[in-house]
Amino acid sequence: MASDKVDTESRDTSEFEPSTIDSDAKRDLNELAEWFRTAEMVTQAKNTWRCVDTARFQKVDPLLSKLKLDKGCKFTLYRISGYTRILKGLGFDNLFFPLLGAVDIHGVRFEPGKYTRFTSNQVVDAQLDFLIISVPEDASMSNESRLE
Repeated sequence: MASDKVDTESRDTSEFEPSTIDSDAKRDLNELAEWFRTAEMVTQAKNTWRCVDTARFQKVDPLLSKLKLDKGCKFTLYRISGYTRILKGLGFDNLFFPLLGAVDIHGVRFEPGKYTRFTSNQVVDAQLDFLIISVPEDASMSNESRLE
């Protein structure tokens, strides 16, 4: 589920250039998105639900392993419907992966299989299912990861 309106606190569109995951990881992302449609959720805030399904670790692990992000990273699966804020944790950046449908961020199109790294809090106004992987601020996403 996705709409095409996303607003952010930062106005530098270069931060939002999409990167692409490889085809093996994309298959895992698609399987995760399909499972997520019926996953158990709790309300986290107005317009925001967080996945608490006990199977979430098992469902996300193949993707994290393929992306080589299965150690030292955290993840959260969200469903939003309207305005919400994605907060950046202290010492971590957020990798943003839409699960179903496409979304525009400052005119840059993101669809499943594309991701971006948020280095600041983000304000989002959309209907969207997405995965956030929190990575250490100093983590490089080249060579060793499958996120190129």
